[in-house]
Amino acid sequence: MNTLVVMQQMVIIFILIGVGVFLYRIGRLDDKTSKDISFIVINICNPLTLISSALSSTVVLTVKHLFFAIFCFVVLYAILFVMSYVIPVILRVERKERFAYSMLALFSNVGFIGIPFVSAVLGTDALIYVSICCLVFNLIIYTHGMNVMRAAGRWFNPNMVIDEPPVWKKLINFGTISSIVTIIIYATNLRLPSIVCDSAELMGRCTTFLSMLVLGNAVAKMNPKKVFGNIRLYFFTVIRFMILPLIISLIMRMYITDINLYLVLVIMSALPCANMPLMMAKEYNAGEDTISSGIILTTLLSIITITFVSLFI
Repeated sequence: MNTLVVMQQMVIIFILIGVGVFLYRIGRLDDKTSKDISFIVINICNPLTLISSALSSTVVLTVKHLFFAIFCFVVLYAILFVMSYVIPVILRVERKERFAYSMLALFSNVGFIGIPFVSAVLGTDALIYVSICCLVFNLIIYTHGMNVMRAAGRWFNPNMVIDEPPVWKKLINFGTISSIVTIIIYATNLRLPSIVCDSAELMGRCTTFLSMLVLGNAVAKMNPKKVFGNIRLYFFTVIRFMILPLIISLIMRMYITDINLYLVLVIMSALPCANMPLMMAKEYNAGEDTISSGIILTTLLSIITITFVSLFI
């Protein structure tokens, strides 16, 4: 992978985050606006980015190769799942905070950062693998992730009563549906009228800027002491986002010949922490400080961590 291209893309991402910080500071981007933008990114822009990449791609993948790719991402998340319990033990995290570190270790920001980053660095043909990653991500976070956060919520609030729809209803969302549709398009080489493809592409192009505005809003509101004063989070970042991706890289390199699949697997493992655990922490009132600090710190340090990983892949 071209390290200079990776660094340039990370700098662009941080410039866009800076725009979000600026808009927050001048009062043009508040929490409500950020929430609305998040909805647009998650439910419209991200799905259409994946679908439009499939519609415009000239790559035809066999069903056998697609199943192999799915298997690879299942293996990736199996490794991350194990390490999400090992890393908090290595860092001697207090039991009341282990769930937070576990969620930070398991779930990377494959939507807000992963989709635009892979599209810019590897091209849209590689987004098929991002869509598979998104599908596996959704399956895990709405099952295991939700169970962990629900248990944490009960631990923090023993008298809390949780009334929510069944898991299968939460699994039916725009992210899951768009991932499945993208995979089907690649598998069947489906083609639609150009007016549909062009409309999807134009809306998908908004993904990077809008998602970075949301991250900028979060950075602007951060408590510097909480984010930068937690020494354990720095050790966590080094282990999880520098050492572990290199180990995953060595494992995947032995078995994968498709360069795009290999690179996407490693990139997905090196991305900073996802926002979904924080949303769930707020939903279940599960003590969100550590998760919030971890997301912001790993995002800010990602210009270093992702560039570092790119030197070795």
